[in-house]
Amino acid sequence: ARFYLMGQLNPNTGYKVQYQSDWGHTNPNLHVAQMEWHGWDFADLVVGQMQTPFGYEIVMSDAYLLCIDRAAVSSFLPADKDIGLLLNGKKPILGKVDYQLFVGNGSGKYSANPNDSYLAIGRFTAEPTPGLSVGLSLSTNPNTDFSPYQSRFLKKNGDPYGLAASYTAAEVDETAWEADLQWTNGSTSIWAEYIRSKINAAGRDKITADGYYIDLHQFLPYNGRKHKLELVAGYQEFDANRDVTDQYDLKAY
Repeated sequence: ARFYLMGQLNPNTGYKVQYQSDWGHTNPNLHVAQMEWHGWDFADLVVGQMQTPFGYEIVMSDAYLLCIDRAAVSSFLPADKDIGLLLNGKKPILGKVDYQLFVGNGSGKYSANPNDSYLAIGRFTAEPTPGLSVGLSLSTNPNTDFSPYQSRFLKKNGDPYGLAASYTAAEVDETAWEADLQWTNGSTSIWAEYIRSKINAAGRDKITADGYYIDLHQFLPYNGRKHKLELVAGYQEFDANRDVTDQYDLKAY
């Protein structure tokens, strides 16, 4: 279960706290603890431990996903929660482009930065036509000791590419980019996203990991109600290392 506490201290200052407990299955932990400043006319400032703005599906609450769970690429590659500073632009640039800029420790939740390198993320979104939204995300995390690729994929699969020592020594450079779109026309919605990450560990060959998903959502009428039933179909692929073909290559419906 997750518990939320959010509100306003005054018209320009807000806060958000998110706490998670799995009732004994894992240790209770603090997911989000952030302060928000809304007093500027060009952007909002967020400070604390927060969800980083890389990608589309990874930042989405489970209740709003089209499928019952996130695609593998959304879980394994994007930067997730981190401690840092976030600017949420209020005024579009280049006419129609909204932006978010983040700088953080790059070591995940509860962790101080082990060196003088930082995680930097930029996300840009636009609506070129009614019903169509597109997004682009870029990130760099040099000399890092942590990432979802390391904590969710490598650790849980026995470190198949021999990168554990490099992460422990904070000698891994990660860069990533992502593109996504969401299209809605009446009762039909399509989501699609592609993510690619390059992992450069000291003394090891560079690894490129990537993947994508495409989801279709269709409302169906029933018993006189237009949006009574829902049809959802999805397809995804994930490749943890494009230079090899192994058991971790995923294709799923």
